[in-house]
Amino acid sequence: MGWGIEGAIGSSFKIDASYLSPNVNMASRLEAATKQFGSIILISGIFREYLTESCQKQLRLIDIVTVKGSIEPMKIYTIDLSIKSLLKGIKQPIDKYDISKLTQREAKKYRVVQRYQRNQLIKKVENNQIQIADLFQTDEELVLARAPFIQEFYDYWDQGFQHYINGQWEKALPIFTKTLSMIPEHKDGPSNTLLEVLHSNGNKAPNYWKGYRELTEK
Repeated sequence: MGWGIEGAIGSSFKIDASYLSPNVNMASRLEAATKQFGSIILISGIFREYLTESCQKQLRLIDIVTVKGSIEPMKIYTIDLSIKSLLKGIKQPIDKYDISKLTQREAKKYRVVQRYQRNQLIKKVENNQIQIADLFQTDEELVLARAPFIQEFYDYWDQGFQHYINGQWEKALPIFTKTLSMIPEHKDGPSNTLLEVLHSNGNKAPNYWKGYRELTEK
C-alpha cells in the first residue's frame, strides 16, 4: 500500500510501464520471500491494517523482519492454504485446474470465464453485496484449502512463535519441530524457515536479539 511513480521504459519498438517507489520494492521483496517461507502469499503488517477484523483473524503472523533499505521491523503474515486438500476435495476433475492439459480453445474459454467471475466478484465487493470475510465460510474451494489447519495447530504455533520472539529459542525448537509436520501431508513452510534460523545460530538467540531478524533474501 502506498505511492508509486509510473514511467515509460523501452525503445521505439516497444514501451512498457515501470514503477518506482519503496512500496513497489516491498511488494517485490515479499513476493520473492514466498519461496523462502514456502507460502503461497505473504502480507505485510501495514497491509493487514487495511483489512477488516474478520479477515485479519484468518492470517498467521510468521516472522518479524527488517528488509534492505529499512531499519523499521515489519511483521509478515500468511494465509494458510493446502492445495493438496483442495484437489482431494473438489468435485470437478483435477484437470479442470491444470490449464496446460486444455486445448487452445478450452484454455481461452477458461481464461474468459475466470476473468468474468473475478470481475463479478470485484463488483460485488465494491457495491457491498458481499464481504470478503464471508468467503472463508461460504466459498467451497477456500473452505477445502483451509480445512487441514485446525485450531490446535495455531495454538502450538502461537506458543512457539512467542518463544522465538522472546529469544527463548530452546523452547521454540520442539514446538516448531512439531508444527512442521503437524498437518497431514503438509510440510509447514514457516516452521521450516524458523527452524533453519534457529539451527543456524545453534538453537540459541544471539546476544543482540531484539525480537526480529534481517530478511537476507530480496
